[in-house]
Amino acid sequence: MRISVIIPAFRAEGSIGAAVGSVLAQGREDVEVIVVDDASPDGTAEAARAAGASVLPGRVRVEVLPTGGGASRARTAGARLARGQILVFLDADDVQLPGFLDTVAATVTGEVEAVVVGRRVRTEGGTRTEASRRLGRMSGEEAARAVMREQITPFPWDKAFRRSLLRLDGPGTAEDLFPADVHRFEDLAGVLVLLSRARQVQVLDLPLIEYRVHAGSLTWGRVPTRRERDLALAHVRHGLDAELLAASRRDLATLHVLMTVLIAQSAALAGEGEESSAMLHACRADLRWRHLLATLAASPVTAAAAVLLRLSPRVFASIAQWRTRTRYR
Repeated sequence: MRISVIIPAFRAEGSIGAAVGSVLAQGREDVEVIVVDDASPDGTAEAARAAGASVLPGRVRVEVLPTGGGASRARTAGARLARGQILVFLDADDVQLPGFLDTVAATVTGEVEAVVVGRRVRTEGGTRTEASRRLGRMSGEEAARAVMREQITPFPWDKAFRRSLLRLDGPGTAEDLFPADVHRFEDLAGVLVLLSRARQVQVLDLPLIEYRVHAGSLTWGRVPTRRERDLALAHVRHGLDAELLAASRRDLATLHVLMTVLIAQSAALAGEGEESSAMLHACRADLRWRHLLATLAASPVTAAAAVLLRLSPRVFASIAQWRTRTRYR
């Protein structure tokens, strides 16, 4: 088995069939699909089994977790079951586009141990294509620092990893793939650490994933906590090589600022109640000017957003709401 596609799923009865079908429709015989149902109360598992049986019987494994633990634990559970030499994560409400698996198989060879692709973003208002701002081949350490600077996307679903990067077969444990009890920044933290282990990473602009944005998406549905941010940052610090960690202090400060801005953005999107206002002001208080100066050199856009939040949470919230309406809805 060359490639394992792991799909964590919760309340995905209406979308899991399309996700599974998009993998199987590419026609590769060396691919397995592992759907991990995170104790969904609906018919997610049955829909996944039906999608597999209708295309290629026996190629889809559905694992139902007895209790819900979130996407981090579902991805870890799927990784432990995977037999492939290349692992891919796909969200249950997104789809792979034709050519994704062939591109992955052709790219993850030799020194290249991870690949990042572009995406097609589908919203209620239409579609557009996007890609990471930094393209080409680079070392894993360079890729990790690029993630901290928002130059490479933080998502797991637009990437593929050689199995060895996940350390599933050695003395390490799959429990460390993504930080547990973190439901917004777990993907960024996990991806950053995995990329840092690669000898070489190839970043492409080919749009080979369709990311589907809807009102019920987790990104829009809840405000992450500052504790989740701190747990994600702790996962990064624990997972990075000591030498890279020492060389990345400015980038880690940038990452802290970025996560804080994202929390504030989610609070702004949640409305104008007392809880949202309190979170905005708490995030504002977390931003130190020395961190903003470090961020300015690494990621000017993030620094500008953070300075605006520091100076006027109200104006920051208004701009965040406007940007989301025009970009994602």
